[in-house]
Amino acid sequence: MNTNGLAKLYDRLQPWERVPLWLAADARDDEAEQQRLASSAPRKAFNVADSFGLHQALRTAAARHMMVQLDFAGWFWFAFGTLAIELENDGPRWQALRMVAFEFTSNADLWQRFCADAGIDPDLLIKDCPGFATVKRTEEAARLEAFTAEEAVAYLCRIREAAGPSETAGVRASADDRGYRMRPVEEQAKEMRAIIDRLAQQWQ
Repeated sequence: MNTNGLAKLYDRLQPWERVPLWLAADARDDEAEQQRLASSAPRKAFNVADSFGLHQALRTAAARHMMVQLDFAGWFWFAFGTLAIELENDGPRWQALRMVAFEFTSNADLWQRFCADAGIDPDLLIKDCPGFATVKRTEEAARLEAFTAEEAVAYLCRIREAAGPSETAGVRASADDRGYRMRPVEEQAKEMRAIIDRLAQQWQ
């Protein structure tokens, strides 16, 4: 059966049949197939509170924050574990660890600032996520080793030629690409708020 013939049966697919096909189409950037699968799906109507979209968007943001922090935590402890073979306490591995620690703590500060601006306890949305205890313990250790903002910029400048332009949570290449500038946490928190607002609006 050709694709067009199969598409005529799409309205009979069950969710567990439709979603794998949609994901496969997404993986190969087949937007036409995604549209066929989406438009042929039976529709259901739901009645939810006007705050439902925001609640879902916050949950999504919290889950992403935790995934990013767990990724940084893995790199932090990996770097920490390799330090036993490095004699210099300010050698390349220590420098890399301190940069990862800066990334980790910058993201932690961003989350705390965003939640403070929104009037939300920063642990409320993430305390039940897998890895919460690991993230908290890593934050304690990372704050002892992290670069300051100025040290992070200096580090990125030192490795610029070898590694190329870098983008981090708290540091971005400047517009003219001749250096780096610090992004104030207030600016990043507003950006996060805008993204969450856009996600929430999908339910309006």
